[in-house]
Amino acid sequence: VFEVDDPRPDVANGVTRVRSRDGLELHLPYEAVVEAHFPLLVRISGDEVMLFTEAPRGISARNVFRGTIGRHELNAGTVELRIDTPAPIHVRLTEEADAALGLAPGREVWVAIRTRAIQVIG
Repeated sequence: VFEVDDPRPDVANGVTRVRSRDGLELHLPYEAVVEAHFPLLVRISGDEVMLFTEAPRGISARNVFRGTIGRHELNAGTVELRIDTPAPIHVRLTEEADAALGLAPGREVWVAIRTRAIQVIG
Protein backbone atom coordinates (compact mmCIF):
# COMPACT_ATOMS: atom_id res chain seq x y z
CA VAL A 1 0.00 0.00 0.00
CA PHE A 2 1.34 3.42 -0.98
CA GLU A 3 0.14 6.92 -0.15
CA VAL A 4 0.42 9.01 -3.31
CA ASP A 5 0.01 12.64 -4.21
CA ASP A 6 1.34 15.09 -6.79
CA PRO A 7 -1.12 14.03 -9.54
CA ARG A 8 -0.28 14.84 -13.15
CA PRO A 9 -3.22 13.76 -15.33
CA ASP A 10 -2.63 12.85 -18.96
CA VAL A 11 -6.19 12.55 -20.27
CA ALA A 12 -5.11 12.00 -23.87
CA ASN A 13 -3.18 8.88 -22.86
CA GLY A 14 -5.63 7.69 -20.19
CA VAL A 15 -3.21 7.79 -17.24
CA THR A 16 -2.43 9.87 -14.19
CA ARG A 17 1.14 9.99 -12.99
CA VAL A 18 1.55 10.12 -9.23
CA ARG A 19 4.44 9.98 -6.80
CA SER A 20 4.52 8.05 -3.52
CA ARG A 21 5.77 9.74 -0.38
CA ASP A 22 8.97 7.68 -0.87
CA GLY A 23 9.47 8.98 -4.42
CA LEU A 24 8.18 6.02 -6.46
CA GLU A 25 6.50 7.31 -9.64
CA LEU A 26 3.44 5.35 -10.72
CA HIS A 27 1.04 5.46 -13.66
CA LEU A 28 -2.60 4.95 -12.60
CA PRO A 29 -5.65 4.62 -14.83
CA TYR A 30 -7.05 8.13 -15.34
CA GLU A 31 -10.66 7.09 -14.72
CA ALA A 32 -9.70 5.53 -11.36
CA VAL A 33 -8.51 8.87 -9.99
CA VAL A 34 -10.37 11.51 -12.02
CA GLU A 35 -12.57 12.45 -9.05
CA ALA A 36 -10.25 11.33 -6.26
CA HIS A 37 -9.06 13.61 -3.50
CA PHE A 38 -5.32 13.51 -2.95
CA PRO A 39 -3.42 12.21 -1.15
CA LEU A 40 -4.88 8.75 -1.71
CA LEU A 41 -3.93 5.16 -1.00
CA VAL A 42 -3.16 2.65 -3.73
CA ARG A 43 -2.52 -1.07 -3.44
CA ILE A 44 -0.39 -3.33 -5.58
CA SER A 45 -0.91 -7.06 -5.08
CA GLY A 46 2.34 -9.01 -4.83
CA ASP A 47 0.80 -11.46 -7.29
CA GLU A 48 0.49 -8.74 -9.95
CA VAL A 49 4.19 -7.89 -10.09
CA MET A 50 6.44 -9.33 -12.78
CA LEU A 51 10.20 -9.63 -12.28
CA PHE A 52 12.95 -9.56 -14.88
CA THR A 53 16.67 -10.18 -14.50
CA GLU A 54 17.41 -7.59 -17.19
CA ALA A 55 15.69 -4.41 -18.33
CA PRO A 56 12.42 -5.42 -20.05
CA ARG A 57 11.81 -4.23 -23.59
CA GLY A 58 8.71 -4.24 -25.71
CA ILE A 59 6.17 -4.70 -22.90
CA SER A 60 2.90 -2.88 -22.33
CA ALA A 61 3.34 -2.29 -18.58
CA ARG A 62 3.94 1.42 -17.87
CA ASN A 63 5.27 0.94 -14.35
CA VAL A 64 8.81 -0.39 -14.71
CA PHE A 65 11.45 0.04 -11.99
CA ARG A 66 14.96 -1.17 -11.27
CA GLY A 67 15.53 -2.45 -7.76
CA THR A 68 17.47 -4.80 -5.54
CA ILE A 69 16.17 -7.84 -3.70
CA GLY A 70 16.22 -6.95 -0.03
CA ARG A 71 14.27 -9.85 1.49
CA HIS A 72 13.92 -13.38 0.11
CA GLU A 73 11.78 -15.84 2.11
CA LEU A 74 10.49 -19.27 1.15
CA ASN A 75 7.02 -20.07 2.52
CA ALA A 76 5.28 -23.34 1.53
CA GLY A 77 6.26 -23.34 -2.16
CA THR A 78 5.90 -19.58 -2.50
CA VAL A 79 8.75 -17.11 -2.38
CA GLU A 80 8.07 -13.70 -0.86
CA LEU A 81 10.41 -10.90 -1.88
CA ARG A 82 10.89 -7.28 -0.95
CA ILE A 83 12.31 -5.32 -3.85
CA ASP A 84 14.06 -2.16 -2.72
CA THR A 85 13.16 0.71 -5.05
CA PRO A 86 12.39 4.28 -3.93
CA ALA A 87 9.52 2.56 -2.06
CA PRO A 88 9.69 -1.17 -1.23
CA ILE A 89 7.62 -3.41 -3.50
CA HIS A 90 6.50 -6.82 -2.21
CA VAL A 91 6.36 -9.69 -4.68
CA ARG A 92 5.12 -13.29 -4.52
CA LEU A 93 6.48 -15.91 -6.90
CA THR A 94 6.37 -19.65 -7.17
CA GLU A 95 9.46 -21.46 -5.95
CA GLU A 96 9.95 -22.70 -9.52
CA ALA A 97 10.01 -19.13 -10.95
CA ASP A 98 12.41 -18.04 -8.21
CA ALA A 99 14.82 -20.87 -9.00
CA ALA A 100 14.60 -20.29 -12.76
CA LEU A 101 15.54 -16.61 -12.29
CA GLY A 102 18.29 -17.34 -9.76
CA LEU A 103 16.97 -14.78 -7.30
CA ALA A 104 18.78 -13.98 -4.04
CA PRO A 105 19.21 -11.02 -1.68
CA GLY A 106 21.31 -8.26 -3.21
CA ARG A 107 20.49 -9.23 -6.80
CA GLU A 108 19.44 -6.41 -9.11
CA VAL A 109 16.09 -6.99 -10.82
CA TRP A 110 13.52 -5.07 -12.84
CA VAL A 111 9.90 -4.84 -11.70
CA ALA A 112 6.95 -4.38 -14.08
CA ILE A 113 3.39 -3.61 -12.99
CA ARG A 114 0.46 -3.06 -15.33
CA THR A 115 -1.28 0.29 -14.84
CA ARG A 116 -4.64 -1.42 -14.32
CA ALA A 117 -3.18 -3.76 -11.67
CA ILE A 118 -2.89 -0.83 -9.24
CA GLN A 119 -6.01 -0.45 -7.10
CA VAL A 120 -7.14 2.81 -5.52
CA ILE A 121 -8.30 1.89 -2.00
CA GLY A 122 -8.82 5.23 -0.33
